[in-house]
Amino acid sequence: MRRSFRDVLKQESPVSLAREAIWRTRKRWYRDRVLARLDEESCPVKFREVHYYASGIPDVHPTSRALIIACADEICEGKFPFLGYGTQELGREPKWNVDFISALEWPSAPIRDHEVVRLDGSDVKVPYELSRLQFLPILGKAYVLTRRECYRETAKRLLSHWMDTNPVGIGVNWSIAMEAALRAMSICFLLNLISPLRPEEEGWLERVTQSLWHHFVYVEAHIEFSYLISSNHYLSNVVGLHCLSQFLEGPSMVPKRRLYRRLVEAEIQRQVYEDGGDYEASIGYHALVAQMFTSALLLMRASKLAPDPSFLERLRRMYRMMDKLASPSGQLPNVGDCDDGRVELLLDDLQQMLLLPVPERNSLRMSNLLGVGKCLFGGSHGSTEDAKWYGLTETNRASSSAVNQPQACREKVAIFPQSGVAIAKT
Repeated sequence: MRRSFRDVLKQESPVSLAREAIWRTRKRWYRDRVLARLDEESCPVKFREVHYYASGIPDVHPTSRALIIACADEICEGKFPFLGYGTQELGREPKWNVDFISALEWPSAPIRDHEVVRLDGSDVKVPYELSRLQFLPILGKAYVLTRRECYRETAKRLLSHWMDTNPVGIGVNWSIAMEAALRAMSICFLLNLISPLRPEEEGWLERVTQSLWHHFVYVEAHIEFSYLISSNHYLSNVVGLHCLSQFLEGPSMVPKRRLYRRLVEAEIQRQVYEDGGDYEASIGYHALVAQMFTSALLLMRASKLAPDPSFLERLRRMYRMMDKLASPSGQLPNVGDCDDGRVELLLDDLQQMLLLPVPERNSLRMSNLLGVGKCLFGGSHGSTEDAKWYGLTETNRASSSAVNQPQACREKVAIFPQSGVAIAKT
């Protein structure tokens, strides 16, 4: 269960408290030192191809293909589907700093985290969700499936408009590092899907690469780290930096790749209990954290890096817990705090956004995330349609000291003692 700050102060050692005090004291100096890199005259990195997604056109089911194309068509028409907000007509040039539910807007000015909640009826999560740009990989996938230029051009146009209207550090979408990290991953995934870029797109790619560099520096400068309390925010930071360091090429990136890979692997030991449960005692956040660690694992595989066995084993246990909790259709129970946060939108999300009214949607329908886990580690639940985009099948599971056995999947009772969860199925 998530601890309050008062509980932390009572339970932590004097050494930990001292380290936290020193970090908070030098945090502003660290931020300013890192941000100084933004003043460099030229971008010090180049974009490099990393095959996060498998090369070629995946052999997806016609229903999956139709969902991706239908969602992409909506976006091309200026209609943006959201899991919790329905489909919003935001036009070809959305207002990225507006809460489109309340119609209230944040100024185009530097904004700190504590300034985003204004108690005026606005909800900062609305512009955050739009500016995560998680519709970009959907457009990229539609382009891969059809080779229709409209999807490629719409993705490029929307990304260009976002960069034009959201210079680094300006506006609500730069208020916390988590949002910048998730957005940067969406951009990297889009570039992967539409690569190789054409000669006439070189100038656009250079501009996008500079934006990715700005995201990298910004997240490093505002990293949501604490010696006392870990969080999915900090995890998103290091996973995003791990992703960026893989997709960006330059002398500074070589040690950064080692650093952020190591921090990701270490964080799973901090945030996930030995039995596989997320320490925040929330099934929704468990799924989000599992997707973050899975994206990091897929990036390691794409770069031909062997993950630490302890990282693989802890992630396997996260999927085992979800597999035990899931209904036959791949729906998880709602236990604890929950939102509909994602690293990538999967087919379960698209199906609900396009086919179901908002009251009937459930962000814990996770069949395709479970299917990715089934291909990686084994399991009894989940569709493998999304797994095909990563080149995964049920025959190429990651090695582990204790891969799920078929008998274990048929057990009707499962106990997760560290997480305080027991499951009984009839």
